[in-house]
Amino acid sequence: QAEDGIRDHCVTGVQTCALPISATAVAFLAVLPVFGHFTSKAATTFGACYFFLAISMAYLRIRQRRIQAHREWMIRSYALGLAIATFRVLLVVLVSPPISVPFVEAWDTVMWLGFVINAAVAEAWIHATRPVKTSSDAPRRSPLQPAPAGRTV
Repeated sequence: QAEDGIRDHCVTGVQTCALPISATAVAFLAVLPVFGHFTSKAATTFGACYFFLAISMAYLRIRQRRIQAHREWMIRSYALGLAIATFRVLLVVLVSPPISVPFVEAWDTVMWLGFVINAAVAEAWIHATRPVKTSSDAPRRSPLQPAPAGRTV
């Protein structure tokens, strides 16, 4: 039953959705105009490329059977995917009184803040939930085995 869940995760995940969508998004950046000044265009390009990198790394890690690394890259990609929601919340906050920043200026600001805040939260979550390696996780060596070359006991 666990194998069915893993198979479903793979079929509906990166192989069929995320990689093609993120690759298409990066490709469209070259031909479609992005609203705002240079800074918001740079943020959009950076975010799209980092999203594609995160999805690609997650895919590569799961193909290598490195489950923990796959999980971490998927958390990063999920956080970057949610950046658009963070943009919207921050935009409303910045253009509303008492802050009342002009729209274009607020847009340029939230483009970077959305990515940075979400990436920071994702990294904090990854580090807070990463399994702690203990000395029992280290490979054990029999007392009868010789020490590795270059090391003394």
